[in-house]
Amino acid sequence: MGMEVRKVRFEAFKSLYGVECDLDHLTVLTGPNGSGKSNFVEALHFLGEVYAHGLEFAVSRAGGYDNLAHRRTRRAKHPISVMVEVVITAADFRGDPSTSIFLGPHVEHDIADDYRITYRHSFAMKTAGQSLLSDFTVKEDRVEVLDQNHEPIAILTGGTDATIEVWTSPKRLKADPIAAAALRPFGDKRYLGVYQERTLLPTALITDQMFYANLLFMVKRALAGTNVFQLSPFQCRTAGVSTPNAVLERHGENLPGAADHLRRNDSGAWKQVQGAMRSILPDLIAIEIVHTEDRRLALQFRERGLGRPWNTGEVSDGTIQALALFIALYDQRTPLLVVEEPENSVHPWILRQFLDLVRNVAGKQVVLTTHSPVLLNYVSPEMVRLISMSNGRSQIGRLLDASAELQDLVKSGDLSLFDAYDSGVLIETVPRGLAPSADLAGGELDR
Repeated sequence: MGMEVRKVRFEAFKSLYGVECDLDHLTVLTGPNGSGKSNFVEALHFLGEVYAHGLEFAVSRAGGYDNLAHRRTRRAKHPISVMVEVVITAADFRGDPSTSIFLGPHVEHDIADDYRITYRHSFAMKTAGQSLLSDFTVKEDRVEVLDQNHEPIAILTGGTDATIEVWTSPKRLKADPIAAAALRPFGDKRYLGVYQERTLLPTALITDQMFYANLLFMVKRALAGTNVFQLSPFQCRTAGVSTPNAVLERHGENLPGAADHLRRNDSGAWKQVQGAMRSILPDLIAIEIVHTEDRRLALQFRERGLGRPWNTGEVSDGTIQALALFIALYDQRTPLLVVEEPENSVHPWILRQFLDLVRNVAGKQVVLTTHSPVLLNYVSPEMVRLISMSNGRSQIGRLLDASAELQDLVKSGDLSLFDAYDSGVLIETVPRGLAPSADLAGGELDR
């Protein structure tokens, strides 16, 4: 297993007032409508935007500070805060092209299979006043790098005074040459004075300026690749554009461009996509990318025994959406893939096939939101998180942890996970308006 996000925490971010969630290689999020699933997805998307483009850009793209802040919190009273914890493993160091440069081949060769480093970044932002014109600033900013015993190797802090402070543990760096190389140049005293004299803009984070440290660069690149999808068959059918780094857009736009990028730049991944599609269309010869009359890109599906290929308007919603799912899954530029309700328009057998592929794709962490009984019953119950809403605040926890009795029934096989979810025994699984003792005044809908 490679680099993965192990934990996130969001404070005063929409309905996520104080939510902490552990993430697995595959994490499934379920819960009633209006419980905050979309807010959690938006929080992950926001985190990716922060690492890709910086905090101020991410806030702007999300509609401004007030569209992120918890509605029941006074604007200047409670800061919006975010924490992400990432585990970097031996596989990440071995698989990164730059590893041999900053570690050296002898150090890279000596990395134990169970070696790992933990990266933890927490930051908070707040406004100076209640006015919508009040600017937000970074209140706290802290990056920690922890060794295998969870002891700090290096700590970088920023915040309200706009200066950067760097602390390192010479003893732990000396004992761990891999960490020392990965953190270079922060372990070199000659550089510390220079870093500590640097200042940040009021809306900038440490990661905006300090990412050129080896380890920080690796994490920044990975988190910047976070991608969220809410696929629509209609959007998946639209023509695409070929660019050097064409990507699949959130609702499936530019599917032909993303397919063309994969075909030209990662032949192995493109072969796997076509192989997955042949399980749906057994007579499929190839998926072809062709030019339209207006010089855009379109997809065609060539099958045995047919004189002409199918175009995207002739294949089913499930077929075109399955192709989008497979391309999103095999695109290695997206280490963290988030898909909202992948079951929409897709046959249950195709959904199961997608889940099987998720388990076997290296370097890809996946988060799914769902109400599907097929999906809930097919994954390991330990992977499923339940999100619920109370008094305008979302809570997230493992579904099985909500009831010891239901946990025993599910683990013994006497009750399916979906039946446990659908039984109504757990009030948190029932939409607030339908729950026997629902407090209709207490909720805040997904936005």
